[in-house]
Amino acid sequence: MPASGRESLSQKGTKASWTALPGGVCRRHVRGLFKPFLCFFWSVSVERVFAWPTAMLLLVLTLAACGSESQRFKMEGKFAQLNQGEFYLYSPDGAIEGIDTIHLQNGRFSYSVNCSRNSILVIVFPNYSEQPVFAEPGKTVSVKGEASHLKEMRVTGSKLNKQMNNLREQLANASPIESRTYARQFIEDHPDSYVGAYLVGRYFLQGDPVDPEEAFRLVSIMHEKQPDNAYVSRLFKQLEHVASSTKGARLPDFTATDVNGKTVSSRFLASEQMVIVNVWASWNIESCTIQRELKALEKAHSGAFRLVGISLDGSPSACQQRMERDTITWTTVCESELFDGKLAQTLGIGSVPDNFIVQQGRIVERSLGREKLLKRIKELLQQ
Repeated sequence: MPASGRESLSQKGTKASWTALPGGVCRRHVRGLFKPFLCFFWSVSVERVFAWPTAMLLLVLTLAACGSESQRFKMEGKFAQLNQGEFYLYSPDGAIEGIDTIHLQNGRFSYSVNCSRNSILVIVFPNYSEQPVFAEPGKTVSVKGEASHLKEMRVTGSKLNKQMNNLREQLANASPIESRTYARQFIEDHPDSYVGAYLVGRYFLQGDPVDPEEAFRLVSIMHEKQPDNAYVSRLFKQLEHVASSTKGARLPDFTATDVNGKTVSSRFLASEQMVIVNVWASWNIESCTIQRELKALEKAHSGAFRLVGISLDGSPSACQQRMERDTITWTTVCESELFDGKLAQTLGIGSVPDNFIVQQGRIVERSLGREKLLKRIKELLQQ
């Protein structure tokens, strides 16, 4: 634009803007004060003026992207002797809902997930063995291993995973008793580590035998050092209820609604000769295996006992899809709150799988491993 054009525009704008100024303010002084800024504005080309909003938009988008990256966790994996395939992934502390899938191509994979807090991701390999990876906001870790030595998988890139690597070396060739000893020692030595939350669930609330008393002792140690850790706090509260639902105790009072909208209560179950309460989730392969075996056992002993399922899935749809896939027709409760549901807390459920054998309202067995559960049911049926 010609200089004269710029001048006339600035003058016109100035006159229009300040004709109504109070008499105490000198329009000439005001015009003189703002004139350098007005001249600078009009000296900028029209293209640049219109480019400013675009630049600002790009800046906002860049800042937003940086913010979103700080709330994500990423894994880059490489496995020798394993070219293609799929791994499954679940999270015992609710970082992801249900089961996710990791696709392996040419021995490599890449996986990322939203992550606003430290959390536990568990990789399930084709042979159904499991290994944990600890997710932290904004972190990227490298996962390396060999198909023939999955127990020796290494995860680098964060402090929590480094701690688990060191422990994994001890656990690789340890017996079940030794594994519990190593897990217990780690928690006592590192009560402020989130790794301990995984170890309690894996070695004291799963497997055979389950040891809820020792689990509560260890969680109490962690709870003192990690009072703001939501998962540890949840375990602490749930394990406080275990004493009221252990072997020999009466089934705690509860009323719940099953997936079909029907009421289920402890009073109703107490009227049955024998009830098997199976705790499962679609994201836990072992619990689904137990459920299918209970189905076969029920079919072989029609009417001899009642099955009741408690699903810890995060959504009714995930629960119902698994039920349809496995043709599960018995009463099943799904509160869609994982371990935070009212029924899960009332029964002191802190891990999956879990189970209760109830006879006339009294708990005769609790938290048995798969083989012991099936064997014990058969023994009770023969009495």
